[in-house]
Amino acid sequence: MVGALAYNDRTAQPFFAPAGLNRGGLGRFDIVDVVDRLDGEDRDFLYENRVNPIATFPENGIVVWGQKTLQVAASALDSVNVRRLMIFAKKTVASAAKFLVFEPNNPSTWQRFTN
Repeated sequence: MVGALAYNDRTAQPFFAPAGLNRGGLGRFDIVDVVDRLDGEDRDFLYENRVNPIATFPENGIVVWGQKTLQVAASALDSVNVRRLMIFAKKTVASAAKFLVFEPNNPSTWQRFTN
């Protein structure tokens, strides 16, 4: 999974899903086989229970087939890509705002932040 995250970040952005046929393929990491082959029902059961299945497709190989987090409450934040987007946004805003802490709350400061 770490390899899929790294590949996703190298080829796309943190807010793209590190799963599926485009960015979740594990064959590029020399993974050659899986112990248990999952059918659609198995994959659905695992995904509903917040486990991202590793699926095998004859034409496409071994892929990460889910992007759930361990968050129990259903929301937009229970997906890996949304969670990573929020982390990215928080870091970006914090980086932009660090020199504005303790500055006056006035239009000049807001313009500096916006720029």
